[in-house]
Amino acid sequence: MRFVALIASLTLIVGLACSSRADKTPPPLDPAYLDPNTAGPTVTPRAGTPTPIATATPIATVQPATLTYSGSITIDGAAVPGGVAVEIRAGSRACGTGVITLAGGVSTYSVEVASDCGGNVARELYVDGMLIGKVSAAGGSRDFALVIPTPTEIDAVPTPIQKAVANGEWANAICSGITAWLEFIRGNADELKALPATTDLVARRDAIVVFLNEVLESTDELITAGVDAGEPDTADGPGIAAAFVRGFAAARSILLAARDSALALPTHDPGAFPQAARALVRALDDGGAAITATFQQVDVDFDTTALAVAMREQPSCAVLYGATNPFETPL
Repeated sequence: MRFVALIASLTLIVGLACSSRADKTPPPLDPAYLDPNTAGPTVTPRAGTPTPIATATPIATVQPATLTYSGSITIDGAAVPGGVAVEIRAGSRACGTGVITLAGGVSTYSVEVASDCGGNVARELYVDGMLIGKVSAAGGSRDFALVIPTPTEIDAVPTPIQKAVANGEWANAICSGITAWLEFIRGNADELKALPATTDLVARRDAIVVFLNEVLESTDELITAGVDAGEPDTADGPGIAAAFVRGFAAARSILLAARDSALALPTHDPGAFPQAARALVRALDDGGAAITATFQQVDVDFDTTALAVAMREQPSCAVLYGATNPFETPL
């Protein structure tokens, strides 16, 4: 069973709203060019014989055959054991592999990748099949400290209703909830991206906060859907159902932290606003990787074989397998 990063789309959405492109106003056009009844400004030729312009020899751009990605990794504050598989991917394409090196209590990775692997698709680092985070298209070093989130901003994680239901019925209920949640995000994101460009930092901040508040309300509905779905009729059904609800609650925690960060964006300082906005986007990006890790852990902790078959048979679950997922492309 493979689960997508449920809030990865928010990085692009908030990034667009936080962009400083609206601050760059192009110079006005000469009015003569805008009047269809005029031929435009008159150009007077210079006297004399023009000097031919020498043809410049193009400078060849040489791309390195390979790029190296390296850095250190911790997961939940602990070092990763030596010998664990490491991989750089571009979407579904494997670009390079390596293994973790553990020395002096520090886990490090080093992976060589063909410079053209995956084209313009964003590259991501995986450790033992778990998404850790994005890496630069140009290679280089980045340290990762992945923390799998636990929901702390709600009094207690709700417990799924203790009723066993057929695997297909449970899968349809869960997937329908996730699909409705993603469609809500997409619809509201379109509205956010369609807002007129503005240099009003307060207006930018308010648009982001309103968007995140609405997504938080939709996430509460997703948690309720997870609770009401009950438990799949498998040996590990109660544990699987509870893990899904915990994942939804963890997503809510990350969104709540992002909303609070958005409220604190420095609208009084045009210089500091873009930096703070980029930090918010990075936090959402890291949160997306952490949520993915939460759902990937379901496959590690439980036997999901029969449930995976049932989910693939449900049209509502296509969103989990990339066929119709609008947010599948890495951002």
